[in-house]
Amino acid sequence: MTAEERRRKLPGAIVKWYEIAQESRVACVVSGLGNSRLIAEALEENGGYVKRLRLEKLDGGVNHCASICGDADSEAYDIIIAVDVIEYAKNPVNVLTHIRELLKPNGRLLLAADNRSGLRYFCGDQDAFSGKVYDSIEDYRHLLPWEREEMVGRAYAKAELVGILEEAGFWRRRFFSVFPQISNPACGFWKRSPPGRSFRSCFWRKIICLMRRWTFGFFPNITIPILYSCVRKSCIRR
Repeated sequence: MTAEERRRKLPGAIVKWYEIAQESRVACVVSGLGNSRLIAEALEENGGYVKRLRLEKLDGGVNHCASICGDADSEAYDIIIAVDVIEYAKNPVNVLTHIRELLKPNGRLLLAADNRSGLRYFCGDQDAFSGKVYDSIEDYRHLLPWEREEMVGRAYAKAELVGILEEAGFWRRRFFSVFPQISNPACGFWKRSPPGRSFRSCFWRKIICLMRRWTFGFFPNITIPILYSCVRKSCIRR
């Protein structure tokens, strides 16, 4: 296997951990941006058929399942996978609402998205969409008008994703963390804080306290109250 082939297979590892039954009806949301097409290819390596759903159709005003999928029996997917696509949606609530309509009553959505308040962005990594440091953790509020126009896609914090999922009708969920990032997943884990554990003892609170102390040193442009509010909401157990 060449280095290029290995590179193409890396994003597909994000779905390899989840066991999908052979008889399951599976769909994958794909877009011309990001790695979603590679995810669909990785799913087909197991020999099953994967229906490709175009993000552009889900993101539009179409609200009839058959119009989106092109078949009358389209409302019966066991699993729909959306990796690296919600960041490019103009209306993410619209996209997830249409996905919910395409699932069976007991169907599942596997959603993977870049976390704009992820630790790597606090460590100075460039934002995947603006190409600048600290943009994502401040919700892109310092971007100039022309920079916003040129930027394609954006990342969301966990709290924001929770709100989008709930508005689209997904009330039951479980969040996993992927290291180092979804395009190169080396490991994934699920961590739940013990009952009664407060945000005061949370790792992220310690990070914010350090940032408050060193605001004019390492983080000269960061609006600490806004950042603190975002991280606090994302750390609440939901």
